[in-house]
Amino acid sequence: MDDQDGTGVDPRGADRLPDRVLDTWTEAGLDSDGRWSWPADEAQFGVELTDAADGAGLDVVAAVLDATPRDPTTLVVHVERGRRADLTGERRHALERLAANPDVTALAADTAGTAPATPEVLDAVFRLYDAGLRRATVLDESGLAIVESLDGRVEFSLPAADIAAVRSALPESVGDRLARRS
Repeated sequence: MDDQDGTGVDPRGADRLPDRVLDTWTEAGLDSDGRWSWPADEAQFGVELTDAADGAGLDVVAAVLDATPRDPTTLVVHVERGRRADLTGERRHALERLAANPDVTALAADTAGTAPATPEVLDAVFRLYDAGLRRATVLDESGLAIVESLDGRVEFSLPAADIAAVRSALPESVGDRLARRS
């Protein structure tokens, strides 16, 4: 990461992701603006969630995965927990299960990479949802995004007729906040 003024600080901001994480996402299909490609024939929705610990984001992700007609094949993830995290029990096992994938790297303070979207991997991410999960994106076999959780916002794409199934699976206070983006 090059700085422009010789201070060693990235001028784009202190919250810049490590190059290793950005390289992983680029290889997985992120565009230059950090956005995934979404299917042109589906409607896009999003919801801002103020408290990750309440589980609403996880509920939205699960409802979308249940409703989507596309098969989830790949998960791209960044967890701000690594080998030296203070996680114990189920969350520690979930982090280890995620890091066991060859394209996921667990450093001392964070874990990032791509993994097959198997039930075991998705379960691991669900268990880590409020334990430092920064970004989790589920892609289909064509590399198009199905659902993404990023810093308190969940975005997803579905045929417009399937949004009713997602809303009905969510608490009313969350379902009413789903907003169509396109």
